[in-house]
Amino acid sequence: MPLMNKPRTYCEAICLVAILSVAGCAPEDSTPVVLIASPTSTPTPRLGAVAQGLRFTWSDKNGQRVADVAAESGAGTIGTADDALGQLRDGKATLYHKGKAVATLTADKVTGDRKTHRLTAVGNAKVQVLNSSDGIPSHLKANEIVWDYDADRVTGRGDVVYTKENVISFPATYFTGDTRLERFQSRNDSSTPIKGTF
Repeated sequence: MPLMNKPRTYCEAICLVAILSVAGCAPEDSTPVVLIASPTSTPTPRLGAVAQGLRFTWSDKNGQRVADVAAESGAGTIGTADDALGQLRDGKATLYHKGKAVATLTADKVTGDRKTHRLTAVGNAKVQVLNSSDGIPSHLKANEIVWDYDADRVTGRGDVVYTKENVISFPATYFTGDTRLERFQSRNDSSTPIKGTF
């Protein structure tokens, strides 16, 4: 089979051009061909770590405490300061609002996002209010709970149960409320949302 009829990939064609131009197959009076590789984006290198018995404090850009976090173990990666990813096993976080500890968040797995100031808890997730304004303990259990520091919001999804001790307890598929669980909205599938304030 003649060389020109053989199928070539793009890479083979580039190599062939480079070889021909270096080997001098062009007429002597022509200018040599210079090949320049176009820049391609290189992914940011990521560093990873695994640790046991973790404890750390998370603060916002003003130095205000956001959460105290502890975990049996954790694994994380970081490429830049804004894309740190980590997952904590058997995690517990004390959640703060305006500099005061208001609740704890526990779960089988807790993942933090520094950029959005959110903690996501999955598996036996629970928020327990530390000091409610009426003195009556309350808590929220769900398959997944997301705490948003900036919005002062807790969102629970899947097998949700909200309990205000000795007052009320109700199931839901979705719950959203403030970190103290005093103002909230919940619903079951397509039902009309229930809104409340304690």
